[in-house]
Amino acid sequence: MAVANGFSSRSLEETGTHTNAATTALYLRRMDQSAPELVPGGEGAIGPFFSPDGQWLGWFSHGFMRKVRLGGGAPITVCEVTSVYMGGAYWAADGFIYFTPSDLMRVSATGGQPELLARVDPSKDADYQSPQLLPGGNVVLLTRRPLNVTSYDDAVIFAYRLDTHEVVTLVEGGSAGTYLPSGHLLYARGGSFLAVRFDAARLKVLGAPVEVLRGGMLNKDSGNAALAVSDNGVLAYAPGGPMQNDNGEVIAISHSGALHALSPNPRYFDEPAVSPDGQNLVTTVRAANDDIWLLNRSRSVLTRFTFAGGDNQTPIWSGDGSHVIYSRSNRTRNLFWRPVNGGPEERLTTGDTVQFPDSTTPDGKLLAFTQWTGANGDIYVLPLEGAHTPRPLIATRFNERYGMFSPDGKWLAFVSNESGNDEVYVQPFGREGLRSVVSTGGGVRPVWGHDGKSIYYSAGDAVMQVVFDSTTGNIGQTTVAVRLPPRTAVFDVSPAGEFIGVRKLAESFTAPELEIATEWFRELSERVPVPH
Repeated sequence: MAVANGFSSRSLEETGTHTNAATTALYLRRMDQSAPELVPGGEGAIGPFFSPDGQWLGWFSHGFMRKVRLGGGAPITVCEVTSVYMGGAYWAADGFIYFTPSDLMRVSATGGQPELLARVDPSKDADYQSPQLLPGGNVVLLTRRPLNVTSYDDAVIFAYRLDTHEVVTLVEGGSAGTYLPSGHLLYARGGSFLAVRFDAARLKVLGAPVEVLRGGMLNKDSGNAALAVSDNGVLAYAPGGPMQNDNGEVIAISHSGALHALSPNPRYFDEPAVSPDGQNLVTTVRAANDDIWLLNRSRSVLTRFTFAGGDNQTPIWSGDGSHVIYSRSNRTRNLFWRPVNGGPEERLTTGDTVQFPDSTTPDGKLLAFTQWTGANGDIYVLPLEGAHTPRPLIATRFNERYGMFSPDGKWLAFVSNESGNDEVYVQPFGREGLRSVVSTGGGVRPVWGHDGKSIYYSAGDAVMQVVFDSTTGNIGQTTVAVRLPPRTAVFDVSPAGEFIGVRKLAESFTAPELEIATEWFRELSERVPVPH
């Protein structure tokens, strides 16, 4: 659930995302109505924000920034964005929308090409977030996420002068900084919202911060919060919190459905992958900066693997198990690999696109990876020997991803939305041949059985199994391999045929109703007085 900053207190009470399975949608509730309404075109939306007059609503989805007039009409594309993540947006009175895919950018609200304003220093920070143009139109308030911090309680709020590029640190140890017309700086730390007097003209914090609110569903690990304040002092926030990470356990599931926990204690695990010999796993552990960890299966011991900072994600093994390949988001999102024996890491790719590793050929000479350019995903291959020069393998106007080499290296399974839905396909690799549809009724995350005779994929609450003849390419019967417990996802198959995944331990979360406080600036000024 997300609440849009800068909501219009005259006509709107809340806007947020509603999650159902893997789908999100954008909803809007007006002050004079009790039921929310679906925003047209808001499927998959993140980061909603309002125009200064409250007549437009903007958001990000599927690689684009979009807006819609609240009185009616179809959504309008403002610009393309290259990042699949977004650290916030602010529609300013100067006619620009300031946003932070990582760097600080702005684009005309009428549309056009985004302009780079401030580039993240990748030696110090992972990204910028929570932009807001301060009065006067020459300074942007931002939060920066330093490398290697594990909590947003250690983030830094600063001001950036657009004319001189001067950086003024305001708060060390806080996030989601927001300037209020009451003369306060509001920010999050330790499960609370704090306020401190702030001179926006001189960029000076005055006095000591005061806790003014608990709640807002704060999460110090993700930086998420559900709170917004209108310019005339109406506060909207979600009660409850601080929120914890969606902790779970790495598991192995047999074909009979028997489940066995592999990880030693609950963490925010994601994307586990099993080594070729089945003895070790590698997994993402999510925090303020995500890292890759090794998991020794026999000893149930976790060992941290990445240390460079930023978000290290989507790890896979090289064909011989000697290296782990992963994606790092540190301003850009490129591919790296590092020997499991502890040697130095090596950068494999460059560029401003978003890249995730998928699989390697059995001989370990080629890597298949997914590259997102704006809203378009394509599958590339990269030599792991000699010059690491990528070339497109499947690149169309549709989205292709999850390129998975077969155990004999002669076939590639992948996901495409060319039919209008995500489906699993298979096609020959290294020779001519037609592609065939594997899934029926949708499918993602294809994985080969280690004997090459089956393709597995995820569909709803089940892992499906399709018999495959690697000699002829014939596709056989589709059956349910295993039904998954609630809040469970499968990412890999072990050499013994177990399904390797993550099971979340918490119950499904239901977002609470927003609470509204009118004339909140009066209460705030009583608690944190601002001299006149």
